[in-house]
Amino acid sequence: MAFGSESGDTVSAAVTIRNYTESMGDFYVATTKVKKFRNSYKLPVSRCYTGAVIEGESNLCDTVFPVGDTLTIHYNKELTMLLGEDFPLPDATVHESDRMKQGANSDVIMGRHGVKIIARKDNGVYIETCDELADKKNHRYSPNAMKLLGMTIDLNESAYVSAYHVNDAGIYRPWDLLYRTISYKVLLRGKLWRLPFKTKKPIAMNGYVELYPVAFEFLTVEEAKEMQKNPPQVEFRRSPMATPLPPAIRAMVERADSVSSASAQALVSASQSH
Repeated sequence: MAFGSESGDTVSAAVTIRNYTESMGDFYVATTKVKKFRNSYKLPVSRCYTGAVIEGESNLCDTVFPVGDTLTIHYNKELTMLLGEDFPLPDATVHESDRMKQGANSDVIMGRHGVKIIARKDNGVYIETCDELADKKNHRYSPNAMKLLGMTIDLNESAYVSAYHVNDAGIYRPWDLLYRTISYKVLLRGKLWRLPFKTKKPIAMNGYVELYPVAFEFLTVEEAKEMQKNPPQVEFRRSPMATPLPPAIRAMVERADSVSSASAQALVSASQSH
């Protein structure tokens, strides 16, 4: 079970759309190769917030979807083919480099065009920062298939950070995970992206995704498949390790929550008056 969140902006010349989602759910990760089993997650409990600023006028359309709404997958579908997943699922196994296993507290692994992985140990935590564009020329990825569809995308940043409890073996499994994050920056240049925004200029999309495990359970394959089909109810618990919300996101959340609370109280008052 884990707490996850995503915050991000989609910015055009005239419109800024701001999104924030926080969720509780179950993540199913096979620790060995298993036939006909796919790592996945279910998010039965989510809060989703959306706000917009249009031509300098703020707070025009803050909305909130309260806890209890079902959102199996909420994240940006256009990024799925770029990042390879909707959410930063834990790796089955992570190994320290030979240099770190021999006693070094840090190491750097190069990619084809730059630093790919920076690993370090700090206060009993093993932290691995990975630049997924280190193997890409000019540190940018633009899928050819998207260009053919008129949906040109430039992925200019895609980096993840994983933190684990240090152990003597230097081998880390999902139950050692403390947190995982992904940050991304995308420029939407294709015509089909720009049409809804009624602009000829590219649209910038930035996001930050976090995952914080709160409980671990070992399951058989059969048990996991059954829970994937019928997700159990989970209690919403925001991780105390989660990054504090940026001021603009926090203001949107507080504003939307106050409106949602006022609407709920109005409904209760109306029902009691009848």
